[in-house]
Amino acid sequence: MVFPVSSVMFDRIDEYQKTLQNHSGPLMSFIEWRATPTRNVEVLNDTADLYRYFDATEAAEFLYACVKRTVEQDLPREIEYLRRHDEALRRIMNTVEMPDRVADNLLMFIRQNKGKLPKRRRTGEFEKLTDAEVASLEAVVGEAFEGFGDARTGEGDMYAGEEVSGGRALEFPAPEERYVSGREVVVFWGQDGETRVRCEISREALDDHFHGDNKDKLEVFRGNRGAIEEIARRKYLAGRREADGSVLIRSKDLCVGRLSCYAMATGIAGVRMK
Repeated sequence: MVFPVSSVMFDRIDEYQKTLQNHSGPLMSFIEWRATPTRNVEVLNDTADLYRYFDATEAAEFLYACVKRTVEQDLPREIEYLRRHDEALRRIMNTVEMPDRVADNLLMFIRQNKGKLPKRRRTGEFEKLTDAEVASLEAVVGEAFEGFGDARTGEGDMYAGEEVSGGRALEFPAPEERYVSGREVVVFWGQDGETRVRCEISREALDDHFHGDNKDKLEVFRGNRGAIEEIARRKYLAGRREADGSVLIRSKDLCVGRLSCYAMATGIAGVRMK
């Protein structure tokens, strides 16, 4: 069976790294290697014997703990989130007629901002909503997510809101995107007040989640700019930033979400475990 444990491992990244280092650290003195021009590593000697019959107890215990949390906590919570999310969308569109995409954005913005539609969002696609309609829609979202942890902000799923984030707001007036081949990332820039924020999305994330295989990565980014900028905004507002303050979108940030939970809930995907 295959369990989507990557998000749990990411949450426990320090423990994960320690587990790997406890095994690989003592072996480094026996490995001859050199750095390549592409920032990779080339092993120069035969290391097969170093990995035969090694003691994987610590690694197995860590993986078991990740699988256990995934099965007992994360998957049930995400499935419950999907149920509430779909209920909220249905009720939103029954309250005010609007396209699915607009309803999804409305739900996201309300959850981001502690159950209230931010005033700065009362423009564009939402400018025709009356105060009474906004109040009704906010009530719909609040009722749908009542009792679900922090039902308004979606704590832990990158839905930290503008109020939760201490008033920060990330916009993208001049992203100036460019592809950095040495690091295999598209770099683009956001703006938080007077602060310029460096954002990146990996080639792997573009390939895995935006159909970027064998395509120009800048074109893939530009074709999905809105979605990618929103993911970067969520990570930034949730405080999930790199040590230098930048935002890096990795494939593993996106791999445990609606698709995997829907598959688990409907039985479309099996779980494979050797």
